[in-house]
Amino acid sequence: MIRAIVLALLPLAAQAQTFGLPSGCTAFLTVQAASCTVVHHYQCADDPAGHRRSVHLFSDGYDFFTLSDAEGQWIETIDSFNGTHERLADVVADPGRLSDLMDDGLDTFDFDTVDVDGTVTRFVGTDKMTGVARVIDGVDLFEVATEMRAEAADGTVLWSMIGIGVGSTEWRLGLGGLTHWDMPDDDFSTDDTPVAFALPGEPGFLSSTPQFGCAG
Repeated sequence: MIRAIVLALLPLAAQAQTFGLPSGCTAFLTVQAASCTVVHHYQCADDPAGHRRSVHLFSDGYDFFTLSDAEGQWIETIDSFNGTHERLADVVADPGRLSDLMDDGLDTFDFDTVDVDGTVTRFVGTDKMTGVARVIDGVDLFEVATEMRAEAADGTVLWSMIGIGVGSTEWRLGLGGLTHWDMPDDDFSTDDTPVAFALPGEPGFLSSTPQFGCAG
C-alpha cells in the first residue's frame, strides 16, 4: 500500500512546484540540503503513533522514501535509484533509539532489513554525540558522529560509512551531514548537510525544487 502511494506521487514530485502529500498525511518540516536535495517530513493518520515518513527529492524527482518509528528506527525504505524496497526484519538484535542518543550521548544499532525480493541486509553501527552545538538557519542542532556498515547475509561487507551530521532534539530527527562511503570497488563523499528549513506557512514549505548545490 505504501509503495502504491509513493509511486502515485512521482508525477506530482516531478512536475509540480509543490509536493503533493498522500490523503490523510500532514507535513511538519521541509529541509533544503547542500546536495541538491529537498526533504519533506510528514505524518499520516493511519500510521502507528509516533511513526514518521520522509521523502527525498532530487532535481529529477522522487528518490528515496522512509518510514520510521518514534525512536527513528527504519521501518520501511524505498530507493528508486537502486530499485529496492526494504522492511525491517521481525527480529531486531539492537534497535536504534534516539532516546539513547539524546539521553546518554551514544546509541548502538544492529538490525536486518528484508527486500521484497528476499534479500537480507544487516546494518551495524553507532551514533555518538560530539558535544558540538550547531545553529543552521536559526535552528539549534546537535552534532553527531556516525559509523555504520552494511553486510550481506553471508557476512560480506557491502559498504561502510563514517559521517558527521546534525540532528534536532525538538523535531527528534537526524538531518544529514558530511559522509564518506567505502565500497568494495570505490569510495566517495557526500554532503547532505541541511542549509535551510521551512515550517508550515513559510516560504519554501513543501517545495519540490532543490535550491542548493545543483549544477547549473
